[in-house]
Amino acid sequence: MQTSPRDCLPVDLTCPITPFNDSRVCEGIDSSVLQSHLGAGGGMIMCNFSVEQYACAHLGDFTAADLVSLLQCKLSSNMAYSKETWKVLLTKTSAVLDEALGILSNMSVTFSGPSVPLVLDVIREMRFDLLDQQQLQDVDVVSAWFAGHLRPFLSSASGVFLHCVSSRELSCATYQHVLDQFSHMGDSHGMMVLKYFIRPFLSKNSTEPACASNNSAEWLKENFGPFSVFVSIPELVSLNPQFNPLAVVEVLTPQQTAELMVLNVPGLPDREQLINSVFDYLLTSPVENRLPQVLESVASLAATVPLDCRLYQTIFKRLNDILTSSPGALEPVIWTSIYDLTSTAPADCALFMVNLQCPITSHNESVVCNGVDSSLFQQSLDMGNVDVCDYSVSELACASLANFTVDHLVKSLQCHLPRPNPEPRAAWKLLLTKASTILDQALYVFTNQLSSYINTLLAHK
Repeated sequence: MQTSPRDCLPVDLTCPITPFNDSRVCEGIDSSVLQSHLGAGGGMIMCNFSVEQYACAHLGDFTAADLVSLLQCKLSSNMAYSKETWKVLLTKTSAVLDEALGILSNMSVTFSGPSVPLVLDVIREMRFDLLDQQQLQDVDVVSAWFAGHLRPFLSSASGVFLHCVSSRELSCATYQHVLDQFSHMGDSHGMMVLKYFIRPFLSKNSTEPACASNNSAEWLKENFGPFSVFVSIPELVSLNPQFNPLAVVEVLTPQQTAELMVLNVPGLPDREQLINSVFDYLLTSPVENRLPQVLESVASLAATVPLDCRLYQTIFKRLNDILTSSPGALEPVIWTSIYDLTSTAPADCALFMVNLQCPITSHNESVVCNGVDSSLFQQSLDMGNVDVCDYSVSELACASLANFTVDHLVKSLQCHLPRPNPEPRAAWKLLLTKASTILDQALYVFTNQLSSYINTLLAHK
């Protein structure tokens, strides 16, 4: 049986009630063998009978335990049955349905077969849709259903189920309780929860404005749960004008953080102020706060959203500040961002402010060499048996470098430059300054050796 995708719903959806007709469902279905088994007190439910055969049998003595066993074997299988068939079966067993659901809720079971969303929809029609407004706004009542009776089925909730629950007169408290029951779902199902449950409920005119709260972190967590990562900053602010993204920047995704910096969102502070505030946060711990990912998202957004020159200049000033303050491992990331953003900036925009100069690396020897012992290196150098790769750049730079040759400097470049943890820039500046008289020749030898090595590699391909 083919069904439409669970997230494919008509635009103007009204909550459906599944019509059912015993005669139509049972046409051509032979339940006689099953009926004999049941009539003889067969006890154990037999999974080799179809749902149609059970639905079309006389189930007057069917117990809650029988229904539990039947649901366990049929919902765990890959067999799909029509919603109408399930409606006939559950209507016939309605007297024991609540007790059966209670038994299942106390078991560590979660169903995931193709019939699960259909059964959940039918239970909604037969039970949840009958709750009145007072019950829908009672946390205990709603909890009994969503944290209890319906729990084993919720991971397979259809878009129809989510839409129909969101359309009921839930209070903010009961809405938030229901949302919490979906918090374990993965990304694909999470998008359905957002589309058919969260957005419709928070957008309803009857909702006390989007369950707004003065505490932005609390509002985001209680009303979106783990699904807030799928919502854009403009939509969050549109739903709740009191929402302050800067107050929750630590839980925003890199994409959302980039939106905060780049997009013009009514109700938020000036973007120049936002850009500086976000950079201040990111730079408190660049790796942990995902500065590289945020910059990548900023460059991607800037390629599609026009930014005026003033904002580009604000971003570039902050990037340049990082470059001039010992960026370390961040330097390649910053330069990549500069190149990417340069390609999207207005042609007549002076990205670096007029008075901005290329940085000069300071190399105070007392600072660089504080705590550095170069005596062993200098001794080995004087004896002519030194391997410069055994020493750090700081140890090289802090020695007197008497007897330091072109070969030594070339070898230093060869072994220290490829290392994953870069040496301090000030140490390199001190070393190359002390070796300035041999620097040009060493660079000539180094580049020739590098070119020869690359050519050899290409020749063997």
